Amino acid sequence: MAEAMASGRKGLKTMAYVYQADVWCDDCGRAIIDDLTAQEKAPEDPEDESSFDSDEFPKYYGAEDDEADGPQNCADGKCAGKYGTFLRNALTGEGYAYLKNMLDNHGETLPEYAQEWADYYRFTYVSADDVANDPDESCEPGWYSDEMTTN
Repeated sequence: MAEAMASGRKGLKTMAYVYQADVWCDDCGRAIIDDLTAQEKAPEDPEDESSFDSDEFPKYYGAEDDEADGPQNCADGKCAGKYGTFLRNALTGEGYAYLKNMLDNHGETLPEYAQEWADYYRFTYVSADDVANDPDESCEPGWYSDEMTTN
């Protein structure tokens, strides 16, 4: 039953689940579904997500379709190395501002997880030299994305 639910969504790039107020990557979400199903804690019809609460059983989450106020990684935190699988969610305008601030706090050299976010959201670093050498550059040194609505 749970396997059919998960396999029906294989065509999507990034599958994710919401469970107990966290977001989980496809692999971790399916593992939770399998565990709960084995414990006979699955809802009667897992395909009917309106029939249960995400605190009781994982629900599908379209990470690429739903905007969030920051980048999201799997709640497991270890499923893709040190930081959990990046879910490639869309960002709100506030999400871009939050991410810019976080990247700026790290400076030009980013930790691995932050570099993955910067690459995905198309952030590039503008250095003090870039600003000084380009009279058309009207910003402060820091991280910027063409996706941002404001600098």
